[in-house]
Amino acid sequence: MLKIRLGKVIDWVAGNPATVQKAAKEFFGTQKNLPTEYQEQIVPLFNEWLIFDFVDAAGRALVEEYYLINPDGLGEELLDELHQIIETQFYGHFEVKKIKAGEWVEVWDVFGGRSYRVKEISLSKNLSGPKVSFFNRLAKVNGNYYFIGSNPVVFPMYYTERARENLSFGGTTPALSPKDFFKILVSKPRQKFSASLYGHEAVEKKRVELEEEFTRLVKKYKVTAEFRDLVDFIYNESYASHFADSWVDIQKIGVPEEMVFGQIQFFQDLWNYFPHEKLGGKCPAEKMRQHYGK
Repeated sequence: MLKIRLGKVIDWVAGNPATVQKAAKEFFGTQKNLPTEYQEQIVPLFNEWLIFDFVDAAGRALVEEYYLINPDGLGEELLDELHQIIETQFYGHFEVKKIKAGEWVEVWDVFGGRSYRVKEISLSKNLSGPKVSFFNRLAKVNGNYYFIGSNPVVFPMYYTERARENLSFGGTTPALSPKDFFKILVSKPRQKFSASLYGHEAVEKKRVELEEEFTRLVKKYKVTAEFRDLVDFIYNESYASHFADSWVDIQKIGVPEEMVFGQIQFFQDLWNYFPHEKLGGKCPAEKMRQHYGK
């Protein structure tokens, strides 16, 4: 088990109110109405972000400053653990795969595309089972992985194998932080299913609008592909091996790179409103309608 206590770092930082105030403005921004049901999670999220992700005038995270100064006179063993945490830690979105209560949790790093077996007593006892996910910070110390972040909010959400492939960044986790999760907590709840968005007439109308928009984009970007080529590309999901390949492969049918990265919303709408073979000839919008029984 870890012997270092990161609360010491937080206590040290709290001794500099000006730094905490500056960090709070950066973390919370203009957000005022915080959801009451998550009040207990928000302060720990801020404290975690404060010591690991907030950068001081010297360009270092505050946990690094603590390590260099060692204000509490930590011994060699604790300093070594802290150094390993600093070197290996990252914030990620994890899906639970297996659990051994009281010992470990095996998780899948959704964006990094890797599995980790994490030594975790409390969480392994409290999880209801696999097929849930959460955000947390992971670090490797003395050959073992540990969660070192604030207590996670667990979601009853998991991913299909296809979704994991699409979300994976090839083993390189994007730069996430508790600030990103904070934004999720305080965001307004999504609207419920609306036939005005996913109903049959809405889907057909959207398809016509997208074809008309494509006609305008052809002139702007000098596209050589036909609209039918894009529809067929989406239907066949014609990428080499990975979803990310689609942005490269679609250029091969006559869509300039400038358009690919300049009209992301247009391509997202194409993907959502036109049929996919793997969805049984339906589009994601139609599957939404099917799911909600509309």
